[in-house]
Amino acid sequence: MSENIGIDLRFFGEYIMCGIVLTFVYDNIRVLRRVFVHNNFFIAVEDGLFWMVSLYGFYSMLYRLNDGIPRYFAIAGACLGIKIYKKIVKEHFVDCFANLCKQILDIVIHFLKWLFMPIFWLKKKLTDIKKLVMITLCKRVKLRKQATCAGEKTDET
Repeated sequence: MSENIGIDLRFFGEYIMCGIVLTFVYDNIRVLRRVFVHNNFFIAVEDGLFWMVSLYGFYSMLYRLNDGIPRYFAIAGACLGIKIYKKIVKEHFVDCFANLCKQILDIVIHFLKWLFMPIFWLKKKLTDIKKLVMITLCKRVKLRKQATCAGEKTDET
């Protein structure tokens, strides 16, 4: 009897950890949403994929630990894990980690801009040279056409 209780307690503890892990993973998805803002369609796709993978993991764990027999205290354990995580972590993790990721991303973007600044400068100079060459060529073509047209008019008379 006590052996069965020990197995059930271990089972309940593993589902508490499952709830904590699921909430942690979802909070990381929320962090990514704050760092890289996108529209509702992609949020729905992310949520759908998250819940499909979560359900697969939940039921495969249920199958592995309890031979596929659904037990309500497994669901209660996962809900308790979610509640424990939310009580301890609250919104602080999402807020702090999103701000940290945004700051790191800003540093990386500034570094890349600095790194590629010579390339952007060269591109701008080459574009300016290209415009200058095109203007010069257009003027020459226009002058030739005028000279050709003027030459045809003198030949007719």
